[in-house]
Amino acid sequence: MFNTAVNPDFDGIWKDALTRWLPDCIELFWPEVHAQVDWHIAPVLLDKELQSLRKINKRSVRYVDHLAQLQLLGGSVALLLIHIEVQAGKVSLDLAQRMLVYRFRLMEKHPHHSHFSCAILLDRADGADTESYRAAVGSNELLFTFPVINLAKWAARTDELRDIAPNNPFAVVVLAQLACRATQASAESRLVSKLELAKLLKYWGYDVDQRTGLLRIIDSLLLLPEELDNNFFNTLTLIEDEQTMAYITSIERIYWQRHIDERKQGWFDEGSTKGAANVLQTLLQQKFGPLPDWAADQIHQADTSTLQRWAVNVLNAQTLQAVFEQ
Repeated sequence: MFNTAVNPDFDGIWKDALTRWLPDCIELFWPEVHAQVDWHIAPVLLDKELQSLRKINKRSVRYVDHLAQLQLLGGSVALLLIHIEVQAGKVSLDLAQRMLVYRFRLMEKHPHHSHFSCAILLDRADGADTESYRAAVGSNELLFTFPVINLAKWAARTDELRDIAPNNPFAVVVLAQLACRATQASAESRLVSKLELAKLLKYWGYDVDQRTGLLRIIDSLLLLPEELDNNFFNTLTLIEDEQTMAYITSIERIYWQRHIDERKQGWFDEGSTKGAANVLQTLLQQKFGPLPDWAADQIHQADTSTLQRWAVNVLNAQTLQAVFEQ
């Protein structure tokens, strides 16, 4: 396995993906549920409700809980709970019991709502498509069953996912996750997969906003060693238009988080103004194109601390002028 210095933030990546593309996730994995929801009414995320649920899970397993209120076509309200676990190996025996406790707590607070609980297991390649909790004493029996997506099994369905991807961005998220796992042993293979997905976004017809969001997911999951990541970025500049390139994550990460890490190579140490100026110029040129004379003059006259502050501003500035105004 190659070393990228950092591991993907699976928890944060999947949380972001669900927040942005929840309807697409439901359509991909649970189409029968998707068909019952009135998607003209936006889902309502219930973050406060999640706080009480999280107290249940005391284990060290990395997980993401996503709770949303959905309006059904018949006019009633449903609560949707998606539980995602990030782990290698088999699922713990108490998963079904914890999901049951989740359900009980939600039903206690919302007795008049419908409820749908489901789980996505990122690393389980074998296992049933449902999990159940069963307890029986004499004629008393409790049975709770919920659907499970064993995502690693979807590696056999990549062709199907590619067919779906033009109309469902969550299929792209799944393809990126599968590529992340499939290329753990080879940085070169990961670069090929990363470039292929980036190219396909445009072929699939996604607009700039959607491509930008999906590029962030792809870039965050398919981490590469620095040299190959620069290779990816350079190739991407040939694929994408300037509007998209102004926002892609690779610029922020490659030229800021890695190369401009504070004190790395002494760029921001006292007397390193020239190095800081060169880095800032690189950031600005990649995001805004060739620099006008007035911008070059300001960079030339600034001290190191000012250059560092301007470099931070580049990440969120929408115009060149805004970099220097903040």
